[in-house]
Amino acid sequence: MYQNQGKMLFKSTLWLEGFFLLLCLSRFSWANGADSLIFSVDDQSVDSVLLSTLQKNLNSHSIEVTSPYYAENKMTVKHYEGFRIQDILNWVYGQQWQNNSSNDISFIAADGYKTISSGDIFKQTGGYLVYKDLDVDQGWQTILSHGNKLDPGPFFLVWTGEKQTSELGFPWPWQVTGIEVIQFENQYPKVYPQGISLNSKVFKGFAIFKKECIQCHAMDQQGGMIGPDLNAPQNILDYRSRNMVKAYIRDPQTFRYSKMPSHLHLTEQELEQLIDYFTFMGRSK
Repeated sequence: MYQNQGKMLFKSTLWLEGFFLLLCLSRFSWANGADSLIFSVDDQSVDSVLLSTLQKNLNSHSIEVTSPYYAENKMTVKHYEGFRIQDILNWVYGQQWQNNSSNDISFIAADGYKTISSGDIFKQTGGYLVYKDLDVDQGWQTILSHGNKLDPGPFFLVWTGEKQTSELGFPWPWQVTGIEVIQFENQYPKVYPQGISLNSKVFKGFAIFKKECIQCHAMDQQGGMIGPDLNAPQNILDYRSRNMVKAYIRDPQTFRYSKMPSHLHLTEQELEQLIDYFTFMGRSK
């Protein structure tokens, strides 16, 4: 049912045209509640589905993962019940979400926080959207985030592969309430570096910004709103030196107490590419 609707949506030449077609044909009632997921395409809601509906239509799996989110500087073995993320995407959007290389997948948290990742990541096996913590009798074991204890439910995206870590580009968003398929250039045109070769240092820096920064930071008021805009009203390099910006990105705690995470996994070359992107965007204003 959903799969056929998803195919119609992605074959449409206009995303909104496909959205309205899908909405008219939807056989599912709108679901509200903590245990439901809202599915969207380019900021337009497609449907909201209850956990019970997902359980009726998809296979659930009991999995074991090694998570870095339960103890400071220590990996923890955890057991969950959940769905393969590929199964969810295929059921809702059809196979067409995989056929467009420009598609990105965004996960929306209860507080509005968004992670954005290339759709290619989700073509790999190992990703599960879990809805039950099997290590506790009720609810969820709390996770640690910047020293704060948080409940990761109602849904938590985890990965079973040893190298499927956040440092290597695999998203682990918690408190997930929505999933969105987007074409980044259309939804965030002021963030996208127009007219740049995909092999250029600037574009590689943009890819790093999309992966590491846009959840919290905006460019020209498009993107995250937790941290400051890095291009408006002034570009960050207008009032901070190149070396200072790189050092701050790598380890902000050496400058001030901050909730901004460190990026010690970024290489010097990657930091240079990120700064090249900032420079380009500043000159493009």
